[in-house]
Amino acid sequence: MQYCTITEVAKRLSIAKSTIYHNGPTNYGGIKIGGVWRFPEDKVGIGPEVKPKQIKSGYVRRFGKNKSA
Repeated sequence: MQYCTITEVAKRLSIAKSTIYHNGPTNYGGIKIGGVWRFPEDKVGIGPEVKPKQIKSGYVRRFGKNKSA
């Protein structure tokens, strides 16, 4: 089985290397071998699960409709 470097994976998925590091190389099938991230060729392309973003409702105090002033 052949292993890809993080640069090859980034080129193949057309994303930046920093994105892979940010999301966690294990999400892309990466294994750490001797202090270097390696990606098995048959598992490349599996990215992290895209979770639906939660709408934050933390602005009520500042932009709320019931203004006392």
